[in-house]
Amino acid sequence: MHKDRLTFASLCGGALQERIDRAMKRAAENIVDPNTDPSKPRTITVKVKMKPNTDDPEDVEVSAEVSTQLAPELGVKTSLFINKNLQTGDVKIIEHQRGEIKGQLDFSDIETEEEPIEEAQNEVIDFRRAQEG
Repeated sequence: MHKDRLTFASLCGGALQERIDRAMKRAAENIVDPNTDPSKPRTITVKVKMKPNTDDPEDVEVSAEVSTQLAPELGVKTSLFINKNLQTGDVKIIEHQRGEIKGQLDFSDIETEEEPIEEAQNEVIDFRRAQEG
């Protein structure tokens, strides 16, 4: 059965409209993606090629393509601290964390050979009496 009116929705048995719908969804998802620049334009291109048959120009072969041009993901960056242990010669690379200051030591970097602090006994000291005496 032939229809009187040909539309994108009916072309290629509805397959063209399905592809346009998928392209619209991809573009919308790309726009709301926090990893892309929301100000960049997104493009959907619909290309319909009509090639007449050389023997019968009333017979036309149609091909359709849908393509999208989306915004690329934003780049990511960080800062690194690179230092060299002068005693061992080892080079250490550390990612800079927010709030850290270059050269700031971490307690795990300090080697100590101190004896552990003994636990205080549960004895209450009255400093007022200690001052009087």
